[in-house]
Amino acid sequence: SLTSAGMVAAVRLLFFRSGIRDAQCGCKAVSRELVRVALPKLRSRAWFFDTELLLTAAGAGYKVKEVGVTWVDDRDSRVRVLATVLEMVRGLMRLRVFGWRNRIEARNGAPPRRSLM
Repeated sequence: SLTSAGMVAAVRLLFFRSGIRDAQCGCKAVSRELVRVALPKLRSRAWFFDTELLLTAAGAGYKVKEVGVTWVDDRDSRVRVLATVLEMVRGLMRLRVFGWRNRIEARNGAPPRRSLM
């Protein structure tokens, strides 16, 4: 859909150094370590949660691997599109303005990445 394509483009444009291509589609599997260090730092508890988690993890040096999936839209979806889009845009702007790197301790005690954006 157009909304999903717009969000993919926004993540790629605003966070191109993250290496993340699509933060919305598919299943997310994370380590126990990442949950321990990242969960308390995340602000979103709704639709932006997974995008915030992925960007925060990438910004701290955690490896993010994307595996392609085939997505089929649910015509009977109960998602409130406008409210969801507004939440996503606010979340992306918050991370862009206030930082998405060094929000959590770096993986394996490595020195934190320096922000280049």
